[in-house]
Amino acid sequence: EIYGMTLADEKMNCNTSNWPSERIQFSIENSDLSLYGGAAYERLLNEFEYIAHSIEFPETSRSEVASALGFGNTSGFESAANDIVQLKAKKHLVPLINIVLRRCSYIMNHLFDIAINVLLIEEATTFGILARYDSFVAELKNIFKNFVNTTMKDCEEKSLDDFIAFTSIMDWNMLAGLANLKDYDYLNCTLEDTRIRVEELMDL
Repeated sequence: EIYGMTLADEKMNCNTSNWPSERIQFSIENSDLSLYGGAAYERLLNEFEYIAHSIEFPETSRSEVASALGFGNTSGFESAANDIVQLKAKKHLVPLINIVLRRCSYIMNHLFDIAINVLLIEEATTFGILARYDSFVAELKNIFKNFVNTTMKDCEEKSLDDFIAFTSIMDWNMLAGLANLKDYDYLNCTLEDTRIRVEELMDL
């Protein structure tokens, strides 16, 4: 708890953009607890789930539908729907992936600071090597930070590849699992409607 942060503190200190669709205040697990490391990762993933589920399908214009269908084509409705879903998903969901990866990087870098702090406290009664070599600690931190950044970029590329692969093969049968949800007006929903829908999804 000494080294951990609440969710609000973590979001304030990480210097990362806020979620683009954070319009509703959800009850994120352990948001008021001071966490770090694996516990902070789990809380972040819980927050990500809430935010991702809260994104409603954006309004689609007639021009977008016409472009997806192609001039005079009335036979490819499912293909056109797939194209629209892919474009909308990439525009509205990919930014969430970028944010969650940067938040993960912040949590990992914070672990390095914690480790050094613990070592300095332990060394206070022994040789105190780290305290005498600030430049060594700074270089070690720089190497660790570069490692985290490189790993984040690799994850970003792989996540984008997986996302594109997943959305390029649209299986409408996947929606069958949502049949037990109450009737929902996706075109005319309020923030309260969205909140209730997301909380029902998270409870499944």
